Amino acid sequence: MAVISALMRTVSPLAIRRLPLIVGIVFSLQANCTYAAQTFIGVSTKWVHLKGKERSTGYEVVDMTGDTDQGLVLAVKSMDNYFANSSFGYFIELGIDSYAVDRNVTSGSEVVHTKLEGYYLYLTPTLFYSLFKGNPNDWSLKMGAGLGIGYITADGLVKMDEGPGLPARSIDGKDHDISFGIIMEYTYKNWVIQAKEYTPGATIDGIDFKIELPSVIVAYKFDL
Repeated sequence: MAVISALMRTVSPLAIRRLPLIVGIVFSLQANCTYAAQTFIGVSTKWVHLKGKERSTGYEVVDMTGDTDQGLVLAVKSMDNYFANSSFGYFIELGIDSYAVDRNVTSGSEVVHTKLEGYYLYLTPTLFYSLFKGNPNDWSLKMGAGLGIGYITADGLVKMDEGPGLPARSIDGKDHDISFGIIMEYTYKNWVIQAKEYTPGATIDGIDFKIELPSVIVAYKFDL
């Protein structure tokens, strides 16, 4: 993780967004590997939802959200690998990007203004089941869930639910923890519709953070 941390500090946000493509190209150059990665180019709608809980006290971070991000998407994951002739298989999902959350979701009337931003990364092996595998009409439906590793950097302020009138907490750090994920994918020939949510986590300044990343993607896929 020290290597990842150093990369986060030295590369630009634009380079961060290009890393999935770079990883896909590296996969494709492996010896004895005809197809190593699937690349998706299309449009997406995604959200960022941050949650947290302090380990020592049990106080929770007031949930935070950011703007809905709609636009072009370039994503890479490993090829689908099936277990023998079954309908079960797995792939490895990679996600890396910057994030910013500045809207606090409160249950009362208190007005809270805080902002937290940074980068996230997750690398999550995902097990799936394919319905209608080998369909002669060239369409399929997959559902899956995964468990892997996540990494988060965070800099800014958060509000805890420890009581009214208390100041926001300053957060500045980085760490790694587990990443969960769920996905549903409909494919027709090379066209794909994906609905997924991956959740990288980290413990920073004594708070267990989790970033929920639900997204919907419509894309064209090709193999590298």
